[in-house]
Amino acid sequence: MAFRFIVPALAAGLLLCPAAAEAETTARQMAARDAASRQASTREAASAIQMINAYRASSWMGPLRLDPKLTAAAAEQSRAMAAAGTMSHDVGGAFQARMRRHGIGDSAENIGYGYASVGEAVAGWRGSYAHNANMLNRLMTRAGFARAVGAGGRPFWTLILAR
Repeated sequence: MAFRFIVPALAAGLLLCPAAAEAETTARQMAARDAASRQASTREAASAIQMINAYRASSWMGPLRLDPKLTAAAAEQSRAMAAAGTMSHDVGGAFQARMRRHGIGDSAENIGYGYASVGEAVAGWRGSYAHNANMLNRLMTRAGFARAVGAGGRPFWTLILAR
């Protein structure tokens, strides 16, 4: 009779060893951190596009629409730069090849690193002739934006604009 009570308890996962309980807790903590990171990334992207759209409006230009496909491509590039610890349009692969891989046609990319906030990144791009021209390109209607943190807490930023 005693075996009937132990076997169902084990099958239900009620009797966990300490290592298994610790691993389960760690997995839950990691999932919570990932969810919080995704929420922060979504807020940052929306904030960046709002700032850029306000800037475009001051030049009588139409707004950009935040695009999930472009945001995924921007996130991939930011992660690649953060992992490599270097800012480069090609660190995640050649720009045009990356865009083709994501199914993105005519596009432009702004990258940056070390900016402490979304506002600083956008302001930095406004202060650069080529980056500013990308943001004010009338042909661009969609955008993706992402940040990844590299070694030492340095943030790497990517903005991708497309038709």
